[in-house]
Amino acid sequence: MGTLKRWTEPQTCVSIAEWQERLDHAERLYREEYPLPSGVTRWQQWPGLRHSGRRYSRAWEKREWSLAKALEHLANYTLNRTVSSSGHLSLFNRSYHVGSLLVGKAVKVCLDPQTVHWVVLDRRSAAQLRSIAAETVNRKHIVEMLDM
Repeated sequence: MGTLKRWTEPQTCVSIAEWQERLDHAERLYREEYPLPSGVTRWQQWPGLRHSGRRYSRAWEKREWSLAKALEHLANYTLNRTVSSSGHLSLFNRSYHVGSLLVGKAVKVCLDPQTVHWVVLDRRSAAQLRSIAAETVNRKHIVEMLDM
């Protein structure tokens, strides 16, 4: 998502909806307009990727969607943060207090899917510094983000 994030400049958007519009537009351009080295677009090169052939079903999604699988997926990501002068760090538009002893410290943050806690690690040594309940990482909030 790095390239699309740079192209769409989310920091200049006034809402998530505006950023989503920019992402959709940039993705369409990349897929349908920009040529591969061979001179054809991605859609021309791989026409079978336009649609899986299956119809979307909200009922199927509600039945099959799994919080455990979502947590396992999220656990694969590591976020780099610097603790603010007030001892906070920001994760997904929410501020978490990690303590004044960590002010200015470069940290890595990952999700422990078993405890559903953010694990704060020293960026250099990977030593665990804090564990904070990830209160908004739940089915309700994830589904609300997907519906935006």
